[in-house]
Amino acid sequence: MKVCYVDESGNTAQDPCLIMVGILADAARLNRTRQEFSNIFDDVQSLFQNDLDELKGSKIIFGRNRWRKVDPKIRKNIVEYFCNWIHERKHKLAIAAIDRAKFKNTIEDNAPVERQDEWLAAGLHIALQIQKANQTSKKK
Repeated sequence: MKVCYVDESGNTAQDPCLIMVGILADAARLNRTRQEFSNIFDDVQSLFQNDLDELKGSKIIFGRNRWRKVDPKIRKNIVEYFCNWIHERKHKLAIAAIDRAKFKNTIEDNAPVERQDEWLAAGLHIALQIQKANQTSKKK
């Protein structure tokens, strides 16, 4: 069985794109992954006095908010570590990007476009990628 953790970025109306990423993990390896991630998160959190609620890639990469006091080399190492760790754990990524302007232009003129529509379109795209990637698996 597979489990997919999905998160989005660019979820405010002024962002030009909505980006959604799914990390697909095999359930048999999920417990070990959760334990390892907990240890990694604790190590990253030790850089700060106050607890982190979550890791935001844009804040880490661009040194925003509390990350501005963290050396850019350390921030880069953290991002590289996470990318390599996901690969080593044999997890797969599914990525969807919605250009908001183009998305609105594809909708009929009189149809209202809700922000949820963009989110649902990206989520559906993630689900379809996962389905296609696992079509040849013996255990679906």
